[in-house]
Amino acid sequence: MRILLLLTLPLLFNSCSSTEGKQYLGVDKAALEKALVQHLETWYPRVIDSLNGGYYTNFESDWTRSPDQTRMLVTQARHLWTAARAARLFPDNPVFEKAAHHGYHYLTNTMWDPKKGGFHLYLEPGSSAANAPYKLVYGNAFALYALSEYARIRPEPEVKEWIRKSFGWIDSVAHDPSYGGYFNLILDEPLPENRTPGDALFLKKTGWGEPDWKDQIPPSIC
Repeated sequence: MRILLLLTLPLLFNSCSSTEGKQYLGVDKAALEKALVQHLETWYPRVIDSLNGGYYTNFESDWTRSPDQTRMLVTQARHLWTAARAARLFPDNPVFEKAAHHGYHYLTNTMWDPKKGGFHLYLEPGSSAANAPYKLVYGNAFALYALSEYARIRPEPEVKEWIRKSFGWIDSVAHDPSYGGYFNLILDEPLPENRTPGDALFLKKTGWGEPDWKDQIPPSIC
């Protein structure tokens, strides 16, 4: 069974950081903080891949690692954000800061495309070669979010430069100057104006729609 970080973590973080009252939504804050710490310590440092870099993300029900450990940008970024946020919340536990540093270096040193810019959507462990000839603003936005949180524990110029670099890429390739907003699917090589059946099949296989869409609904369910 694949296990992902709970989406309720930001809610728990905010509830534990507040000093007003002993309860949050009717639940004892001390119990929330205890559950949060237990949850974080279940994941960290277990998810740190010291051999290939990045984080393990897929585990079986007994917490053995699943065979498929493909690195997906969204989950790598979520781990970085969570570790950095935990490092701020629990500064006396060095595991979280170490996990955040680990994820930051993998994101910037391995997942970034030095030729075309932007973070790759998928990578195999130990490789920097992209699995897909396209990038998603959706995933790159998560990376920007994670880098911004990391900068709060490591506000060095290099980290801030990565934030500017990440946003600059998104703004340069995905912003719609005519109608506003941002496109999601960014192809490494633009499709020709006169598309072939192969081009249509390629887009269908990506599962992310058309390059001029601002939505994430795959064409198969439209």
